[in-house]
Formats: sequence, C-alpha cells, structure tokens
Amino acid sequence: MKNSCLFVFILLITFSASAQLNLMKEGRDALLVTHRGDSLWGKAEVNLGKQLVQMKAHRGFRVVDFRRIELLRLYDEAENSVIAYRTYPRDRYRTELLEQVVVGSIHYLKKSRPRTYANYLGGEMMGSTTEVVESNYFIWYEGRLNKVKNFKKQFLSILSSEEQLLITDFQKENQLKFYRNYDQAVFINYINNLRQSQELAAVDQTSHPVASTLQKKKVERH
Repeated sequence: MKNSCLFVFILLITFSASAQLNLMKEGRDALLVTHRGDSLWGKAEVNLGKQLVQMKAHRGFRVVDFRRIELLRLYDEAENSVIAYRTYPRDRYRTELLEQVVVGSIHYLKKSRPRTYANYLGGEMMGSTTEVVESNYFIWYEGRLNKVKNFKKQFLSILSSEEQLLITDFQKENQLKFYRNYDQAVFINYINNLRQSQELAAVDQTSHPVASTLQKKKVERH
C-alpha cells in the first residue's frame, strides 16, 4: 500500500515537471497576486525565458514581470492539477518567484528557464537548435532559502536523529536515491507528513486531557 501511494506521488511530481514545457504555449486559468495586493483572474501564459506572465483578464491584457508577482496559481480542470508559484526572499534585497513542488514544514522549490543549444553532427554545427528547460532546486526551511547543491547533506542536517533513522529505512524500503529530483520531493513530502501527524497527535492530547486520562485508566484496569 505504501509503495503504491509513493508511485502515485511520483507520477504527480513527474507531471508537474513536464507541464512546465506547456506553460509557454497555452493559456491556463490562473490567479495572480502582485506585491501591491492586486488580484487578477483570467488566462495566463508563463514565459520562462523572459521571466514574465501574460495575463488576459476581464479588464484587458496585462504583462506582469516575475519580480512583481507575490503568488501565481495555474489551474487545469482537465488534468485536475494546480501549479503554484510564490515569491521567496533570497537575501535582504532580492526575492525569487519559485514553483512550489512540495510545501509543508519544509518547502521544495524549483526555478526553471529554457536554454537553447546548437545541434552538431560529426563535430559540425547543423544550423538547427534544441531548446530544453533546465531547473535549479531550492529548500526553504525556517525562513531560509538554500539552493540544492548536496541534497543529502543539506536535507539530513535539518532533521532530528530520529527522523534521520526513519529516512534511512524509508529510502531502503522504497529504493530511492538522494540525487534524483523526484526522489528528493518524495523524501521531503514524507517528513512533512510525519511532522504534521505528530503535531495533530499532540494537539489532540492537549485538547482532550480528560479523555486521555480516562483512556489511560481503562488500559491500566485491563
């Protein structure tokens, strides 16, 4: 059961990555919120190369630079999917609009840009080019944004010793690799869900102290 859920999650991550290629070509239903608090609903086309969003709303056509965007959500009813972007501070002076791959206690984020490469055959340039989308990944944790360079080292450093042991078992059980981007998303999602479950259990105990005491006494009688 665990492996099947993991497989479904990986498919969702893979779809999100492949969907990036289509954002530059076709409009999607979208919500865009600027740093000034303006909200726009309409059809949006994301141009990763020029780092801007072309928005067709009921008030007309607008072009918004990535640097002015606080939040962007792209909806696809046919695929039942949402791709979300949010601005994160890189330092005291700069911000970055990043795609949210996984959110929770730890955020796993992506920045994509198209790159054009010349095609060669036998060492000679053919005159044609190939465009690919290259991505950099980031971890946002406790108010800090760090570019992923050595994921295993960076990720394990923000985990407790108990969580590190759980991750080791989880990795072996599901045959995951720390260097693969989609596996990195699975690792972070696993820890986020674990921490959320622990927080909910703690809240449940503090909000029902009488019930917890009665349950404990009932167990002791048995």
